Amino acid sequence: MNIIDIPQSMLDLLALRIDGDEPWSDPEELQFDLEPVAPFERNLLPEVLANFVMDAAHRMQCPPDFVAVSCLTMIGSVIGAACSVHPKKLDDWSEVPNLWGGIVGRPGALKTPAISAGMAPLSWIEGDAQRTYEEDMNRFLMRKVDRATELKQLKSDNAHTKLQISPEEVRQRIVQVTLAEQTDKEPTLTRFRTNDATVEKIGELARDSPRGLLYIRDELVGLLASCDKQGHEGDRAFFLEAWVGRNSMSVDRIGRGSIVVARLCLSLFGGIQPAKLQDYIYGTVMGYDNDGLLQRFQLMVFPDEFGDWKYVDQKPDSEAKNKVIDILRKLASTDFVSMGATQEDEHDIPHFHFCDSAQKLFVKWLTQLEVDVRKIESPVLAEHIGKYRKLIPALALIFHLVDLASGVKPARKGISREALQRAIAWGDYLSSHADRIYSLALDQVQSAISALSAKLKSGSLADGFSERDVYKSGWSHLKDAQTVHAACAELELDGWIRRIQAERGAGRPQSPSYNINPALKPK
Repeated sequence: MNIIDIPQSMLDLLALRIDGDEPWSDPEELQFDLEPVAPFERNLLPEVLANFVMDAAHRMQCPPDFVAVSCLTMIGSVIGAACSVHPKKLDDWSEVPNLWGGIVGRPGALKTPAISAGMAPLSWIEGDAQRTYEEDMNRFLMRKVDRATELKQLKSDNAHTKLQISPEEVRQRIVQVTLAEQTDKEPTLTRFRTNDATVEKIGELARDSPRGLLYIRDELVGLLASCDKQGHEGDRAFFLEAWVGRNSMSVDRIGRGSIVVARLCLSLFGGIQPAKLQDYIYGTVMGYDNDGLLQRFQLMVFPDEFGDWKYVDQKPDSEAKNKVIDILRKLASTDFVSMGATQEDEHDIPHFHFCDSAQKLFVKWLTQLEVDVRKIESPVLAEHIGKYRKLIPALALIFHLVDLASGVKPARKGISREALQRAIAWGDYLSSHADRIYSLALDQVQSAISALSAKLKSGSLADGFSERDVYKSGWSHLKDAQTVHAACAELELDGWIRRIQAERGAGRPQSPSYNINPALKPK
């Protein structure tokens, strides 16, 4: 949107009102016009997932979008680097389904509860892993005790006589037991997710979780901001590499040594408030912070606020939840070759191609995507939509595997056309949310109004401030005189500020000055 044109006649009328002539009224609540977004439809998900998502959203009375993207990210993280999709028939282009996303909403919009609900089935998989770890650890400790007992016996005086074997056989047996003790690795707990971890810790966890890891942050701004802190310059590079999901990586740190991750595969998800996201996007749009990190959050949604709230108190749909748990258990334990994937050698990630009809549809979709991306005026939005080259094949793979794991379809080598169609529908749905999200910063006047209102409420400005005072302060979104002028005019109409009548005189016109509604001043 361009700078708002305020009719000069309206500005003249406002200027005639001298502060103090009339009492202040309460400032109006600011209402910004957001870009429209496509509504979430249950047919965007396979039936087994839709039942689970819609039930959770209904009981919480929150947008189903929140639960849906949380659930999809969780499933993609469980598959991780254990299975991939080759979008082209002959080319070796490969994508794994680790997805990044988030939910945008004001405080109190149930972001965190929705994330917890969408990812609740993961707790059962983590419980399975914990039990397996405890069983393996018990066996490991028993072997250790048995070896210690045997070594003690072998090293005792006249062991060969007691054991009725020759001294040479005793020595050989000591060597065998000692080598077995040295090569027997202690079991590690397979982790599926972590919260608020350092890059070094994520590297350690990823090393012991070869399929991948889900990293959840209640507030994504904290993660994005931490990458800019002194001493964390390498964090951004780590996350950018982790998004790829297929490559090995070494993390070298003093005091920790070297951590070698065979396949660094990270799924990332969290919540974020619109105002905080706006500031970050502004830096991305302006170019000084744009390294593509934000554009990788492709499962990020910013739906309309939930309307027609009603009190709901009903039992969860346990059947729907149990089916999702069963699907996760199958996806977490299968080798995927048994589900129809192709694996050329032991180092290759099992992969699926599209079936013939789906391949034709993908070629048509990708061709249109390349045309559309080149028409997008905003470079950051074009980069975001361009990364659908990974998103759509990855979603198609997820939907295909969910169908196989739930028994809806028999094992087959090719990803179905239906799975790809559903993924493409997600692309259309998500692109509307991307338009809304990036418009937070692309709309420069709206950004300026939001920034100036925050300065007024924080006490950063005092009565008598001028427009020049604002744009000379160097604040984000408020560095341009014309933009500041438009923001002040809008806030004056809303009763936040009141222009001070300037005396007419010779010389250069002064920058308009304003008093602040007393209701906004810090107590």
